[in-house]
Amino acid sequence: MIHNLNNPLNLILGYAQRVKQAQPENPDADKIYQAGIKMDDILKDIAKKLWDNSYNIKESLCLNEWLDGELKYLQHHLRVKHQVLFDRSDSCQSAEIKAAPLMLSQWYETVLAALLKEDGVLRLTTGVSAHEAKPALYISLNEEPCEGLVDSVLRESGGSLTTIWDAESRSFIGVCE
Repeated sequence: MIHNLNNPLNLILGYAQRVKQAQPENPDADKIYQAGIKMDDILKDIAKKLWDNSYNIKESLCLNEWLDGELKYLQHHLRVKHQVLFDRSDSCQSAEIKAAPLMLSQWYETVLAALLKEDGVLRLTTGVSAHEAKPALYISLNEEPCEGLVDSVLRESGGSLTTIWDAESRSFIGVCE
């Protein structure tokens, strides 16, 4: 919604600037421009409040369906689209949880971002599993990680999910509490 309001607002601001430059003596152009700036500030405040509130709203969801949606969304991220090959494998077919979808996205995308610091194409296996009877997301490397990568991912992925490195399966596991 904010994006849909911001585009026409930017158009209004741009034209108001052009009128101000072409007719510096025209007081109406400056009034329109200042009103547009005030509207832009209001939209930014609304967007921040919406983001802050939605980040913490927990809802019942199927972790498997959430991961399907996240992977579909990530196909529009150019670096992920061209640098990551995903295999999907769920050991839990229907993991129902109560969580904030944005918190799950933050964890998943933070782990991916840390992994994408490496050059070349990454082949990853991802899915939903259980860790000590708790639903979990996992991202498995198909080859041994380079030195320092595991520590880097563990350091950067704190927050909404508890992150565990399982050396045997070469997996980063995000446990839903």
